Amino acid sequence: NLRRNLNLNDNYVSNDGGDEGIRITDAGLVGIGTASPSSLLEIENSSGVATLTIDAGGTTDALIQLNDAGSARWYIYNDAGTNDDLDIESASGLCMTITQAGLVGIGTGSPSDALHVKVGSAQLGKFETSSSNRSLEILSSASAFTGIIADIRFNGPDSASATAEHIYSAIAGGIEVNTNGSEDGFLDLKTSVNGTLTSALYIDGDSNVGIGTASPAVNLEVAGA
Repeated sequence: NLRRNLNLNDNYVSNDGGDEGIRITDAGLVGIGTASPSSLLEIENSSGVATLTIDAGGTTDALIQLNDAGSARWYIYNDAGTNDDLDIESASGLCMTITQAGLVGIGTGSPSDALHVKVGSAQLGKFETSSSNRSLEILSSASAFTGIIADIRFNGPDSASATAEHIYSAIAGGIEVNTNGSEDGFLDLKTSVNGTLTSALYIDGDSNVGIGTASPAVNLEVAGA
């Protein structure tokens, strides 16, 4: 049994708060860089960034495991076998992946877009607010342009492939005129006609409505009528 603090090159392991690099309190709390840890393990660097490094060699995963009553419930780890993705996994399986490129997958380990959500029988998502007049924004930070800002697409399989991802319909919003103070926008609802995405209902910056045409010249223009 040690009767005094252990000196390691002027860094100490101690239980009395004196000159330590590592402090272990009578309650078993461990402090690194602090003499008064308030949790089981507390790391402090008063002069810079406090960094905790977990380094696994080769193709093995660096992993944090969270248990409840001795049973593993959650894992957070660097998936060294899959391009070093960051994975969050429950006891039931993979929940979320963040790739090195910043793509986020929920329910999928191979996201193909900035946010890729894959579910089975559950709903895709819900946005809830406890106040009124909230909005969901799709923002373009590109230089001034005209055309589509973004669209919402409804994709699905076709007779040739379950993974065809054919666009069957879409709702697009965009810019007709970007002149400051005189901006005009448009809304375009499209459907697939004989395999080609075609404007079904178009509303321009003058509030003209086109059915079957994306260039209505009057308040209501119906193509072929």
